[in-house]
Amino acid sequence: MFEITQRLLLAFLSGYFLCLSGSLSQLTTHNPLSSPSTLGFTGVGVLSILGGFFIQKYFLINTSLELIGTVIFLILLLAIFLIVKMNPKTFKHLKNFILLGIAFNLFVGAIFSIVNFIFISRGIQFPSSIWFGNFRFTSIESLVLFMILFFLSILFVRGQARKLELMNLGDLFARNLGVKTSRVTMMSLGVSLILTSVVVIHFGVFSFVGLVLPNIVRSMKFFKYSIRRELYFGPIICGIILLGLDLLCYQVTIYGAEFPVGMLSAVFGSFALITVLFRSGNMNS
Repeated sequence: MFEITQRLLLAFLSGYFLCLSGSLSQLTTHNPLSSPSTLGFTGVGVLSILGGFFIQKYFLINTSLELIGTVIFLILLLAIFLIVKMNPKTFKHLKNFILLGIAFNLFVGAIFSIVNFIFISRGIQFPSSIWFGNFRFTSIESLVLFMILFFLSILFVRGQARKLELMNLGDLFARNLGVKTSRVTMMSLGVSLILTSVVVIHFGVFSFVGLVLPNIVRSMKFFKYSIRRELYFGPIICGIILLGLDLLCYQVTIYGAEFPVGMLSAVFGSFALITVLFRSGNMNS
């Protein structure tokens, strides 16, 4: 009973993190098509897992892949911080940030495919399932980490929601009211990067979730004209959605095998986004 409760709680928290990451990405870039994937954040998580796998296999370290991946992620996070600091002009324009993110994600995806092929050809077990997120393997350590990040996320949202709301009315307007827009943007994108990468490192990639769920939430009347509501309550609804999908995967197996919830969420999410776009009339604008 504890194991299934732990699993569902982690599924909820993962949905919460991915939705919040997507909302922060879209609000700070003023682009509804922005997401942790298009900004390259998913690729950072995948690269951390790849590095952890190599270290675990070739140095025979008897430590969990998640822990090694987290250490590598922290190193990558420091490297990203230094790169942004040394190249402020390149990252000043968010359009460049998005283009670099897309290119990085494509690069990591290509590297993953090549490494996957090489390892399979050599008969070495490779964690190819990382592309299809699932919650079949959970631990109390993951739950503790996710709960800490959950409370820190709530504190961050409470502190920055008003500023993000003002920025949505225009960066110049927000700056005139004393909001340091560049700082808020970098902090929000940093939180999005951390939350996304932690989910990827522990449970794999959940394609389109960070893109689709915030757009679905934003289409609801309760959230449509309130950024604070989107940031406060939107991730909760998204967490419940991912929890429900995972519970469905847990209870309904196909020929004895559990269907990865990451596949299911991508199918339902993309279909829901198409429906929302048609209903809102955005396809004709």
